[in-house]
Amino acid sequence: MRERLLQAAMELMKQRGLKFTVAELAARLGTSKRTIYEHFESKEQLIGVMVDEVIAELMEAEQEIYRDNRLTAAQKLRAILTLMPKGMQLSDNRLISDLMRFAPEEWRKVDRSASGGVGNRPEDY
Repeated sequence: MRERLLQAAMELMKQRGLKFTVAELAARLGTSKRTIYEHFESKEQLIGVMVDEVIAELMEAEQEIYRDNRLTAAQKLRAILTLMPKGMQLSDNRLISDLMRFAPEEWRKVDRSASGGVGNRPEDY
């Protein structure tokens, strides 16, 4: 259920940015708000988990690129510069704006991870 919640929340974020409600999320899943709150204490925690998972995914992909000895330095750089998270587009201007405005702590995680590069861990953010 947790993964279904995260996936549905990502879909809502694509459509509405961070302005979606827990009630909308529950309706999309055909469940109650109570069920959502059994998995996440708040909408803010749900957003935080999504951001953490995207950062971890990107960091793992980045590490895989660095470890791939078949790639030249130029190919590695190109691959890293074009990395995109699955399911959530942190490059979406509306989402970035919403994170900065409505979830500044989550935005700081994204910003630090983007400037920190390889070697950082999501829990460090």
